[in-house]
Amino acid sequence: MVGQRHDAHHEDSHLHSPLPCLLYTSCGILLDVNNIYVSSKNHSFDPFTYVNSVPAHRVAQIHIAGHSKFEKYILDTHDHPVLPAVWRLYARAIERCGPTATLLEWDDNIPTFEEVHAEALKATKFLKAAAEAAPNTATAAVQAAAVQAAATTLLEPAGAAR
Repeated sequence: MVGQRHDAHHEDSHLHSPLPCLLYTSCGILLDVNNIYVSSKNHSFDPFTYVNSVPAHRVAQIHIAGHSKFEKYILDTHDHPVLPAVWRLYARAIERCGPTATLLEWDDNIPTFEEVHAEALKATKFLKAAAEAAPNTATAAVQAAAVQAAATTLLEPAGAAR
């Protein structure tokens, strides 16, 4: 709609840059860090160069996830814990963008609540570190706390007492 902000998911490959769309719209970016990592391995490009090229002020949300490795490629399956290489890329994204709403995607082979919650709390550590380093730490701290609250609330088992 005209006059309203819309967020665009970045393209899956380094061959498709989000920049042309961003130049002519007020779209924000949904930065899928695991997808960037997976694409970088499948298409042989540097994921840090990609993350460094994204206009940080336009990133509205970040997604992280695990993936599956096959003989000749990697697939963004959302069915494993986030790997250390993806956490490093996430750390770089947060360093550039500041504390940003983050979604841990886990759609298959779902482990126990405790395991998923522990994985979500890893993201919170990065967000808190970014909040402490951000120029407007009050706003950043509120954002980090909101992410923590959302992770805790959304991941509680059905019927859990609060």
